[in-house]
Amino acid sequence: MNKARGMMAPENLGKRKILFFAANPRDTEYLNLPAEVEEIRDGLGRAKYRDSFTFEERWATPPREMQNALLEVDPQIVHFSGHGSSVGELILEGEGGLQQPVPSKELYGLFGLFPSIKCVVLNACFSKVQAEAIAAHVPYTVGMNAPIGDRAAIEFAAGFYRALGTKEKLDFEFAFHFACRAISFQGIPEGQTPVCILKGGRRLPTYQSTSGAAASQKGSNSTREISLVYKPTKDVPHEAVSPPSVSAEILRLGSQDGAVDLDSPFYVRSPLEERACEAVNRPGALLRIKSSHGMGKSSLAIRVLDYAKAQGHRTVTIDFKATNEKFFQDLDQFAKWFCASVGKPLGIRKRTEDYWDDMFGPNGNCEDYFQDYLLTGEPLTLALENFDRLFDYPQIETDFCALLRGWHEKAKRDDRWDLLRLVIVYSQESYEPKDINQSPFNVGFPIELGPWTQAEVEALSAQYRLTFDQQDLSNLMDLTGGHPHLVHLILPSIALGESSLSEIMAIAATEAGIYSSHLRERLIYLEKHPELKEAMQSVVEADELVRIKSQDAHRLVSMGLIKRVSNDVEPLCRVYQEYFREQLAV
Repeated sequence: MNKARGMMAPENLGKRKILFFAANPRDTEYLNLPAEVEEIRDGLGRAKYRDSFTFEERWATPPREMQNALLEVDPQIVHFSGHGSSVGELILEGEGGLQQPVPSKELYGLFGLFPSIKCVVLNACFSKVQAEAIAAHVPYTVGMNAPIGDRAAIEFAAGFYRALGTKEKLDFEFAFHFACRAISFQGIPEGQTPVCILKGGRRLPTYQSTSGAAASQKGSNSTREISLVYKPTKDVPHEAVSPPSVSAEILRLGSQDGAVDLDSPFYVRSPLEERACEAVNRPGALLRIKSSHGMGKSSLAIRVLDYAKAQGHRTVTIDFKATNEKFFQDLDQFAKWFCASVGKPLGIRKRTEDYWDDMFGPNGNCEDYFQDYLLTGEPLTLALENFDRLFDYPQIETDFCALLRGWHEKAKRDDRWDLLRLVIVYSQESYEPKDINQSPFNVGFPIELGPWTQAEVEALSAQYRLTFDQQDLSNLMDLTGGHPHLVHLILPSIALGESSLSEIMAIAATEAGIYSSHLRERLIYLEKHPELKEAMQSVVEADELVRIKSQDAHRLVSMGLIKRVSNDVEPLCRVYQEYFREQLAV
């Protein structure tokens, strides 16, 4: 079922090898992939440096054939044409010619084995998810941030390789921009659909078409997307066709609390992510990622660490929320635990008891341990999650914060400490006054995440294949305030057809609604803290901005329940106002 064809002199080992994969399983919509190949061959054939390329094709590609072809051809450029799904998969061909999805984490692992690959082009719908994964290993990776029509995909491929062959040295950035313009030059409004991601996660600027926003072509122009709604093809018996592996469980992944997985299609990239990655790559960096609970700080942190790992850093994450209570009772015990916890995932088993000298105190011993055992070889990026738990233990907080600040300052004059990159992840700073010269919270590079914009909510909705009209979108923003976790909770139910937006909104602020567990957890916390309960009650009962004690506002903002407007506050969203107005009045 597979066929391989060469274009030009494959025996010349000095040539640049392009490996083209095509997959159009029988239970997916027909794509004109032969036309795409012919356009690529024609474009390269007309190029000034056409003799410097070879072109190998693999059709009806199953996963094993993709692996074998990479081994056999050892290409510099890999091109995939076919279908993608909005849950982050490429669709290859499996048994019987039916579709076989391949998740992005598998592509991440596969392409990491081939350092000779300089560019990967994924000419399929929603392939930006896979491109972001592959970009950890490959200098240039092209994917699509939305569905792309067959015409646009063919024009992009033709333009990309036509431009690539005009220069003596491979210039992928020029080829990418030329190809995007080639789409719009043909009057196809999808010039902004392709994205090019550089190794490490930075994206090339997207071409801004004057034709308007990208939109899939209709009519005879097929899209390279596998829909979440399964429809068997007419020419295949119903019982012989397996639906795509898009289940309710996959859709509900987006509604889970905590960090969004690296390979999840339900991650909304923060515009600050690129800046955070750039910051952590600086010698001796201290990066502070702050947001209210559920606003995405942990999701951003794991991507920053993934970027650091791609740069050759060793990475360790310490989550203070998951740490046993006993280690917070004594600074010396805490310092020993901290050193051992950082060393363990690095394979360093030196016993702190054998190394500790009471004469130098916990901070001195901890610093020496890092310098002698942990800061050797490659840079170490250390993430400290849920850092604000330390604020409940002032006997630990003061000295430990001074230690971290000291390490950051030490990097300015001692090259060994350049190797340490600190990432502090937290919801609030300590409200108690501290010596500003001993705090890590007034130095380094700050990143603060807030509620999503309407555009970001629309982007996530698109991943669920949902399109809201302006009124529904306005209602969704009013209900959730753009709170990422509240938005994540609501979309799977709508995508699965279990409830409509109006049905969810009608009972959202009640114990019978979709947010019941989320709301109840916060109510229990307020009940345990009478001063916060009173402050929150005054906020939700007011029909206008209200001013409360600064310390109470500080804590309620960190919980994500309210937002500041100058020196005043108001509920973050309608569901919080309605629920807590009723519950706190009881």
